Amino acid sequence: MRTIFLDVDGVIRNIVKAIIQKMREEGIPVRPVTDWNTLFKNGITFADIFYSFPYLLVIAPPYQRAHFFTWNLSHLGEIVFLSMQNDYGREATVRWLNNKGFLAYGIDVQFVSEAREKLWYLERYKDSILIDDHPDLEGEKNVLTIGRTWNKSRMGYKMILKQIEAFNKSV
Repeated sequence: MRTIFLDVDGVIRNIVKAIIQKMREEGIPVRPVTDWNTLFKNGITFADIFYSFPYLLVIAPPYQRAHFFTWNLSHLGEIVFLSMQNDYGREATVRWLNNKGFLAYGIDVQFVSEAREKLWYLERYKDSILIDDHPDLEGEKNVLTIGRTWNKSRMGYKMILKQIEAFNKSV
């Protein structure tokens, strides 16, 4: 069965929503996020909020239809959650996946320190696919980039499922 590596933040966990809510609570003016290093008026970046409040990883909501998407993926291949997290975020991510019921769809959770490390998994597992939102991975072989404001992709869950179905038929 095909291995499907599924990124967590930006694909199924809506960390952006949790960060924006925290910024509003802190009185930080919010504008559309086009980059993790978007600079806000008081010199704080989106990434600064993310790293300053690690509990946001646990309380962030899933994206709408993320469960339906992940359930469908689980019928197209074996899901391995593959997340780019620092040490403090790894336990929180596993807890979130478990609390939100996503671990039931996956066979494993792996962590990397930077986005491009994920490509190693694609090389190691023949005919595998990575679903991610990181703009640095757009255009890489067997990477399907879900559309978000910080990348150029416009693919949603349905289009990604269709792409994987097509891949499965070709192999």
